[in-house]
Amino acid sequence: GYYSHIMTVQDLDRVPNGRSTITRCTTPILILKGQWDNQSWGYTQEFDRAQRTLLKGVGHDVFDTIPQRPLALIADFLRRG
Repeated sequence: GYYSHIMTVQDLDRVPNGRSTITRCTTPILILKGQWDNQSWGYTQEFDRAQRTLLKGVGHDVFDTIPQRPLALIADFLRRG
């Protein structure tokens, strides 16, 4: 957790920006985010085929809070292909 986060922040100056690569992705993507998550949508805006879903009443760890809801959304997403 914390150590990984610190190392990631320190690496930001050394890792090339991957946005140009991300914008070429044509794979459908499901992105789940809790309503009270303090993380922004960030790079998710770069994906043309992303389905962004805001889960109301939960924070960052949606699987700990309401595990059945994200699992149902993932199953539905995969069924639709």
